[in-house]
Order: sequence, then structure tokens, then C-alpha cells
Amino acid sequence: MLRDTERYTGQRGLIDRYRLPVPKPYQFSIVGARARKTEVSATNIYNWYRDQDYGDTGIGDLHFALRWEPIDLAIVKAAFRADWDFFASAITEWLEKQPTSAFARRAWFLLEFLTDRVLPMPDSAPINYVSLLDSNLQITLEPAPNCSPLNRSPRHRIEINLIGNRDFCPLIRRTPEINDINTRAAQEAIIDLMPEGDEDLFRRAVSYLYTKETRASYEIESEKPSDNKILRFIDALRQHNDFDFSSTKSYIEIQNTIISNPDFRAKHWRTEQVYIGESTVRLQDRIHCIFPKPGDIPQLMDGLQAHGAILLVQINPIIAAAVLSFGFVFIHPFMDGNGRLHRFLIHQALAKTKVTPEGIIFPISATMLRKRANYDAALESFSKRIMPFIEWGWSSVGDGSILVTNETIDLYRYFDATDLCIYLNATILESIRVDLKEELDFLRTFDSAFRVIDEYLDGLPQQTVRSLIRCILQNNGQLSKNKRAHFPELSDARIARAEELIAAATRPSEGV
Repeated sequence: MLRDTERYTGQRGLIDRYRLPVPKPYQFSIVGARARKTEVSATNIYNWYRDQDYGDTGIGDLHFALRWEPIDLAIVKAAFRADWDFFASAITEWLEKQPTSAFARRAWFLLEFLTDRVLPMPDSAPINYVSLLDSNLQITLEPAPNCSPLNRSPRHRIEINLIGNRDFCPLIRRTPEINDINTRAAQEAIIDLMPEGDEDLFRRAVSYLYTKETRASYEIESEKPSDNKILRFIDALRQHNDFDFSSTKSYIEIQNTIISNPDFRAKHWRTEQVYIGESTVRLQDRIHCIFPKPGDIPQLMDGLQAHGAILLVQINPIIAAAVLSFGFVFIHPFMDGNGRLHRFLIHQALAKTKVTPEGIIFPISATMLRKRANYDAALESFSKRIMPFIEWGWSSVGDGSILVTNETIDLYRYFDATDLCIYLNATILESIRVDLKEELDFLRTFDSAFRVIDEYLDGLPQQTVRSLIRCILQNNGQLSKNKRAHFPELSDARIARAEELIAAATRPSEGV
């Protein structure tokens, strides 16, 4: 792809220059081109530049990235660690020549912030503060009414607009799809479905959807919950004001709620290595995803929890829900229940930020289950990027568990969450426009049938009437042979007539 006069720069340049063991960025920047142009592939964006060459050095690559690219902290940190002495010297020289340079001060802040090492130089002169990240290139923390102002670093004269901290800070690139995410779309979709003058119909639909959502969340994990477990989980979903994103206790209490076996209820974060895999015909596991080392979990969860409540009010709530929920499931802090808790966190984030109206639930898990391939692809968009950089093997003692032999914590705290935000937004809208609408349509159809059949079978208990209608509607208008025995009090002729009446009552009326 590169011509003789061209080379990669920016963050892709840093990776190639230092052979960094981190996932490549989505944006590839190329300098030395004859003309400025952009090409988009299935996986990457290629940008050619003609005049923006800051030098064929590590500091030149870093300068370019700070000017033109969304910043991936994992790449920048890995470069600093690969050649600390060079970057320390180069940034010091840069600041001596251009002490007021916004890009030099950003590089200086990142060097000290990401490596926890301090350059032997005085604090910046009292000049204007500049934002660390460019909000035109990536999602950043924004000031919000009734919130504390953004943190500042007086030493560097930098306003810190990261959506996280050094322990947990995913990247979300500005894309057309990201810019299109807004809470109004979900709220307007609800308004479009709200039946005029029939709040009871909507209430009944939502009541059923709490159960449907709970069953779907368990079914994704290939588990059939007991009635008691369903009721406990529904109660947890409804009590969103009680959950605290910054509290370890809240996470443990919810995990204990959804796990019925006391042997698997957590007392704290897990202390064993876990992974997702499948057994092959040779009885060996094919590994799909390896989660963080147990010793890394406290730091990762501290980072996620420290910014949980902040993100819910200072970035788009749907994007915050994606960052917090997917970040949690990638950390995988418990031995069991992580997937259900991940989806629980989505609901909590949407409820706390009023994206979900009071007393309503979006059947998100039901949509994920119905379109399971899309959900799996979203999860794999993370796992496939990190797996090549995890060195692991099977333990030779004990139960043959997995051993991770290299440092991997940055793969989980600085991941690119862009596609996950886009996926969640699309899933929320579909859960309203398809799954919630489907339930409302079913209830309207059911009510029409009930009025007719209740009169036709006058004297039959209403519970039996409802059961008969449900069985007929769910089997395309006919009572199945398997369900026939449930209604011994009805003759074949009466059932046939009931089927005819239901068909007539639920047939769409023809327009004039």
C-alpha cells in the first residue's frame, strides 16, 4: 500500500517503529503522499497527508497523533515504556523550545500520567489551559450543569477531559454513527408506541417485558431460571435507584441476587483465571477470549467505578451505558454471573439517566437473543483484537487451568469501545421499535379476541379463556394437537368455532 516516498506516522507509526505489542489503531496515517486523500476499508481508515510530516522519529509520530488522531492510551503508553529515555529527552527539549505549545504540554502530561514518572523540570508558567484530547476526534468528558468542573493539571496547564483515568479509559472515536447517537431517538420511539388513552395496555406490556427480559438474559447464558430467581432479578431491575456504580458492595449484592447456588455467590472479586472456550473433538479447549489476571481486577474495577457516576452525567448516556457495561463484562470480575450483570448494568445506566422512562424497560436482552449473531459479533470485536497479544499456556499441575504469562492489563482498560457503542444504540432502538411494538400489537390482538370468545364461551372461567386464546394465537390461529388435552370441557366443534371467531376478530380492518 505504501509508495517509496511514504511511511506510516502517528500511532500506527509508533507501533511499527517500536514493534509495540498492542492492537493497531483503526486510523492509519501516511505521510509523504503526493496528494491528500482518504480511503475506507472494512476494518480501517487510511489517511494520506502531503504536508503534515513532523519528522521520522518517535516524537514526530507522537506529535502527529496529538494533532490529527483520536488518542489510544494503550499505544502511547506502550511507546513511552519502549523508549522512556528518548521520549523524556525529546519532550523536555520540545518544551524548552516551545514552552507554551499545546501539543508539547499534552505530550508532557501523557508521559507523566501514563508512566507515573516525573520529568526533572519546573511546572508550566501560568498560561491558558488547553484540553488534553480533541473532542472533534473522540468522545471526551464535557462540563455539565450542577457538576464539578473538569479536573485540571496546574503543572502542565492541561484540562483533563478523559472519559476515564489511568486505570480504566476506553477510546470512543468520533464517527458519523457515534455522532448520530442521541437519547431523543429512543424517547421518541416510545412516544410513537404509547397508546392514546390506554395506559393500562402499556402497563401490561411492560409488566410482561420485565419477565421476558429476565428470561432472555438467562437464556443467553444457556440457563433456565426458576420462578423465584426471575422474581428476584425483576425486583433488582426495578430498583435502579438502589444500585451505585461506584460501590463494590452494589456489584457483589447484585451478583448474589442472580446466582441461586450459594457456592457460587461472590464475597469479592474472583481470584482465579477465567476464559471462554469450547471443547474440540480431541477434548481440547479452543479459546475465544481470556479475561484479565485475577491480580489486575481490583485496579481495573477501581478505575471503572471511579468514573461510573461521572460518565452517566457528563457524556451521552447511551455511550456511557456501553462503556460501563461492556467494560465490566470484559473485566469479568466474578466467577459466574458476569454476562447477566453486564446486561443489568445497561438497564441501570439507562434508567438512572432517564433514557428509559420511569416504570418502563426496554427488552434489550430479548433483542440480543433474537439477533444472537450480532451480539456475539459485538463481543468478538473486542476479543479478536486482544487475543493475539495474550501469551498463555496450560498449567502442568492441578486441573490444567490457563496461565497468562505476560502483562495484559492495558488491553482491558484502554480498549476501543466505538463499535460497541454503535451496537448498543442500534439494539436499544430495535428493542423498542420491534420487540416492544410486537408485544403491544399482541395485546391489542389478544384483547380483541378475548371480547368475542368470552361472550361465545360464557360461563367458562376467564383464565381458561385467556389460555385458549393464547394457545390459538401462538400457533397461527389453530389449537395444536399437543394443547388440545388442556381443554377437555370444549368440543371439537366449539374449538373450531372459537378459531373462526378469533380469526375474524383479529383480522386487520380494510381501509375505505
